[in-house]
Amino acid sequence: MIRTFPNQVLSLALSFALVNTTTGINVRAQQSSSPSPTGAGDSEPQTAEQLQALVAPIALYPDPLVAQVLGASTFPDQVAVANYWLQQNKSLTGSALMQAVNGQSWDASIKALTEFPSVLNNMANNLSWTSALGEAYHNQQSDVMAAIQTLRAQAKAAGNLKSGSQITVKQQSPQTIVIEPTNPQVVYVPEYNPATIYGTAYVTPGYTAGEVAAAGIVGFGAGIAVGALMGGGCCGWGWGAWGCNWHGGAVLYNHNNFYGNPAWHGEYHPYNNAYKESRQQLQKGR
Repeated sequence: MIRTFPNQVLSLALSFALVNTTTGINVRAQQSSSPSPTGAGDSEPQTAEQLQALVAPIALYPDPLVAQVLGASTFPDQVAVANYWLQQNKSLTGSALMQAVNGQSWDASIKALTEFPSVLNNMANNLSWTSALGEAYHNQQSDVMAAIQTLRAQAKAAGNLKSGSQITVKQQSPQTIVIEPTNPQVVYVPEYNPATIYGTAYVTPGYTAGEVAAAGIVGFGAGIAVGALMGGGCCGWGWGAWGCNWHGGAVLYNHNNFYGNPAWHGEYHPYNNAYKESRQQLQKGR
């Protein structure tokens, strides 16, 4: 049986309601042929160093997973709700999970991340970081993609990014490093400490690295079978639908540049009272 949300979870979504209600958009998968223009309420552009610190925890993920995280970060309200839903429906697996997720009104990037519960949970538990990442991608797509490539180059130069049984690292061009699952049917999520892995001590506020050794190593969690998601399965949001357009400076979804939530109106800070109250209610409801 699929469980529904208690009122306290819905209150969390209300703290982010401005994202969707100001335009009345449908929150199903959305894509655009051009990036959303920077609005008057958007913050000042971040520097290359700031963006590198922000993307440090995800820069070594396989390309499709990077794409999903960047897209999903522009929907922080849905990240929280989807994560709670997933925790309440742990008995669902495989095609049953895909069918149930497909019936939700979430964005395609959020649906795709339900196959990676550890990633979704980390984003939900660190919404200030998630929201800041979403703001950066909304306003500075190409700069964010460049920051990821800078970090990959640093990790590779430091000897901490190598091909193995979990991931394959390819130097596609002097400026582009591609990371793919070694076995296309199984995805391993890298776990590492950004402060040590790049040869530069990146500290990402609000984000907790996995339990890894202090040395510059990349570990991996359990493999996630994505065979049913390669061609979309029941759903067009499957693993095979995602990628990174490194030369075009954007996420790819179904072969088109994907810019996330077109109704984005700026970062949500953890000091906002509504945010804190909703977060506390969500934690009590677990």
